[in-house]
Amino acid sequence: MTVLRRKAAWPADVLIRFVNVGGAAVDLHSLRFATKWDYRGAPYAATTPYEMDGFNWRCLGCKEYGREGDTYNDPGYGDLREAREAAQQHAERCRATPQEQAMTGWEYHVAYGNPHLSGEELNALGRDSWELVSTEQRGGYCLIYHFKRVSS
Repeated sequence: MTVLRRKAAWPADVLIRFVNVGGAAVDLHSLRFATKWDYRGAPYAATTPYEMDGFNWRCLGCKEYGREGDTYNDPGYGDLREAREAAQQHAERCRATPQEQAMTGWEYHVAYGNPHLSGEELNALGRDSWELVSTEQRGGYCLIYHFKRVSS
């Protein structure tokens, strides 16, 4: 089982990150939640529901998340050890792959034409996956071409 310790890019509330069988992260994080159980836990009901600091985990592959107990579902765990064990058990059996990144990385290119780029030059850039974004005119006859393409 692979366990990764905090890196700068992790969300602030993530304490431990496991990697599941499919390569997706399973994050163990801190959580404040309301419970109706007293300090002994279920099935001992508190006189009134109250908020407590606890823990939970979420799988970034299959989107499943943890909750304590099957019958008395609190939205989180009061005990870090229990939450960690549940997160690790999920990571050991889940085969979901990481979700695709929604954001595309771009690289940019600027070309200068005097007075303009030829069709051959533009086609060569197109074959290299460059997409023409805009042009601007400088000095009356010089064109500046702005291109972008998905970074590899």
